[in-house]
Formats: sequence, C-alpha cells, structure tokens
Amino acid sequence: MEAKLESREAQYTNELNNIEAQIKNNDSKKLIKKTGIISDALCAKLVIGFTTILIFSPFPICDIYYARTDMTCVNESQKSHNLNITLQSYLLASGIIGFLGLGIVNFCLFFLDCNFYQTKKNDENDLHSALYLLNWISHLFGFSWLILGCVLFWAYTTIENCSQSVHDYLFARFIIMLIFHAFKIIKNNQE
Repeated sequence: MEAKLESREAQYTNELNNIEAQIKNNDSKKLIKKTGIISDALCAKLVIGFTTILIFSPFPICDIYYARTDMTCVNESQKSHNLNITLQSYLLASGIIGFLGLGIVNFCLFFLDCNFYQTKKNDENDLHSALYLLNWISHLFGFSWLILGCVLFWAYTTIENCSQSVHDYLFARFIIMLIFHAFKIIKNNQE
C-alpha cells in the first residue's frame, strides 16, 4: 500500500515538473490541450463577449424584426424629401450594421492582444492612435446615422399611421441612442 502511494506521489511530482517545464519553455498551448485547462483570460473574454452580445443585440434584432414585419408606417414612401431611403431600409441597414459591429468587437476581443491599452496616453503607439481614430470615426458615423433615423421618423413619417409597438420602439430607440452618443461625446472630450 505504501509503495502504491509513493508511486502515485512520484507520478504527480513528474507531471508537475513537466507542467512547470512547459510553462518555463512558454509552451502553454500544449499545456492547455494536455490538461484541459481554460485560462483565466479566455474565461474573462468569453464572459465579456457573451455579455456584450446580450446587452447590445436587442437593437439589431428589433430593427430587423420591425423592418421585415411591420406593414404600417415603416414601408411608407418618403416622397416629401430628396432622400431615397425609407424607414424600412434604415432599420434593415441599422440591424445589419449592428450585427457587424458586434462581430467586429467580439473578433477583436478574442483574437487581438490588448497590451496596447496599458500604454500611456502620450505614447506614440501607432496601433493605439489608429484605434483611437477608428473609435472617433465609428462614433461619428453612428451619430450621423442616428440623426438620419431621427429625421426620417420625426420629420418625414406620419407617426399617426404607425402601430403603437413600432412607435414606442422607435421613440425609445432614438432617445436611448441620443443619450448614449451624448455620454460618449462627453467621455471622449474629457480624455
């Protein structure tokens, strides 16, 4: 019995020594595959990714739903202005852009190393500068797109023709997004 315990202890000691050697040799991929360990960073990325999807996917889902199913004011022709866009095409494009944005955010989360966030603000890090510029461009586009939606809804759509659910959704969506973009602009100006 004592011999079995000593052999198990020796086996575990050898496995620990092998794991330690793999860590020192920076061979962590083999270690993860061999032991089935999911790293803390991967778990955090999964939680953040699923949380991001849960929080930000309702708008694209509802946009596409109302664009495809509503037969009241969303399909209304916008003849009173020079824009060649209806509320239906706006909502479809918003839904697709929303899903693409979620995909890009989750792709970056899982496949890019985020060590550049640890650099100081005054650093001349090209990647940090490019991401900062891309952030501003995406928010400028998002804010412009939101203004277009607000104009289409409040100025050129006969709101009385809308069903109550469409009216409530669009009204809430535009107000929430205006507040979101206002906070984002204030936050970026403070940096």
